[in-house]
Amino acid sequence: MKRSPYDPETTGVFPGEGDPEAVTVRGRFVKVRKITNTWRVDDEWWHRPVARIYYRLELESGASVTVFRDLLTSLWYRQNYTGDSDEERVR
Repeated sequence: MKRSPYDPETTGVFPGEGDPEAVTVRGRFVKVRKITNTWRVDDEWWHRPVARIYYRLELESGASVTVFRDLLTSLWYRQNYTGDSDEERVR
């Protein structure tokens, strides 16, 4: 099955616990300038539980990205809403 450009992608976040201070973009960590929003989603999506905490981040480069931590697996993901990424401004 072909992956949708809107599907979340695994990403590195530092530190692994707590609020993000840096995220992996193109294989390197970029510092977070500020957390502009946070929200939590708890749901039973078609009988598959979902528990996530989302962060909308402004990076030092000026790019904005949304990441979330899957609270069931402890993995971090970058969410893509537009099919292309704001992180293109990251150099």
